[in-house]
Amino acid sequence: MAGMQAERLQKVIARAGLASRRAAEDLIAAGRVTVDGVPAHLGQKVDSHAARVEVDGVPLPVRPGLVYYLLYKQPGVTSSTADPFAARLVTDLVPAQPRVFPVGRLDADSEGLLLMTNDGDLANLVTHPRHGIPKTYLVHVAGRPTRASLRRLVDGVDLDDGPAAARSARVVRQAGAEALVEVVMGEGRKREVRRMLDAIGHPVQRLVRTAIGPITDRRLRPGTWRELRADEVRALYEAGHANMPPMDDLVVAIDGPGGVGKSTVAKRVAASLGLPFLNTGAYYRAATLAVLAAGVDPNNGAAVAAAVEGHDFRWDGDRMLLDGKDVTAETRTPDVTAAVSAVAAHPDVRRGLVAAQRRWMEVNGGRGVVEGRDIGTVVFPDAAVKVFLTARADVRAARRAKDRDARGIPEAKVLADLDRRDRLDAGREASPLRAAADAVTIDTSELTVDEVVSQVLDLVAARRG
Repeated sequence: MAGMQAERLQKVIARAGLASRRAAEDLIAAGRVTVDGVPAHLGQKVDSHAARVEVDGVPLPVRPGLVYYLLYKQPGVTSSTADPFAARLVTDLVPAQPRVFPVGRLDADSEGLLLMTNDGDLANLVTHPRHGIPKTYLVHVAGRPTRASLRRLVDGVDLDDGPAAARSARVVRQAGAEALVEVVMGEGRKREVRRMLDAIGHPVQRLVRTAIGPITDRRLRPGTWRELRADEVRALYEAGHANMPPMDDLVVAIDGPGGVGKSTVAKRVAASLGLPFLNTGAYYRAATLAVLAAGVDPNNGAAVAAAVEGHDFRWDGDRMLLDGKDVTAETRTPDVTAAVSAVAAHPDVRRGLVAAQRRWMEVNGGRGVVEGRDIGTVVFPDAAVKVFLTARADVRAARRAKDRDARGIPEAKVLADLDRRDRLDAGREASPLRAAADAVTIDTSELTVDEVVSQVLDLVAARRG
């Protein structure tokens, strides 16, 4: 996570494949390039590990070490980085280094195009329904679909996990009692296309993904891959940003120590406001999981930074992904809980994860309800609403003792663990736990969740004026 020697901005833009160095100078001179939100100037140097470079408001994937593979996944291969029950994984089909993860889902019995990358920003753009990057499928189905039945796919089909709708659906070819149907989707729930076609009475016999947004390649054969060109990576970024609906910035920062109800309150506030929710503590737990898996001492700063370096950390709805794998449950083990404060205290770790959390906010249009221990002071110091939750020590211990990962632990030990972590978090050099100067402190000791949520919503309403 440490920076590298700065290099000229023209070179960075050229490496991203957007323009030659001479043409990059013209872009800079025309005011179309920004670095960390500030208009760039000719001759400027940037640290491409840390700087955010945008051209016409679209970020460039310029960080060294990023790779992008387009894979044709054949049937029988599982879209995961780890699965003890899978015969073969998609990661077996591409180079082992640098580590990459699949972007989105493609069922084991389906085939076709799948992106593999270590660029978490691009993965968020491609997979989040808000960005509207379509996925196109050619589906061999049983029967002869009518216009009316295909219209049902577009109007919406009720599935067991909620309604689902295709962007478009058309018959490409009809042959006897079978048909070839093109279906374009804007989201990617598990086996969604198959379940939708089953619902209208046309079971799937074969499903092939043929395009991911503007990316397609009819020359790829099953089991083969190629690297995306720089202009294709840029096209995916442009497609994701072009489809983002306009939204006013609204960040609600909720800080406080453990046991005050931050997660519960933040989730309820997010649901009430129709905003995405981010649990920043999950990032540090995932980093701790990576450190423990590497057999590293959590107190050894240099070793911890090396163990965390190169991993992709992403919050996806209500799941924590580590290199594309859902590790939400694994991050709640006692071993992780005991070591997380030590790992989170290292400045290099915090800098890297704060950057990842800010990228999550950018992907979500600058809107969200975020909970943690340094949100209003460090991660989002310009948040529209800042709240610091607190509670008496005995109340916090009683609440924490009811958590799934603390059940069966004596309340006295829970209280001691909370006190130990509070002292570590408050005393760390990087991003110590404290209330922001402009935060509203709410003591939740004698309040119900509904009462706390109501107070936070009142603060949001007052901020909106």
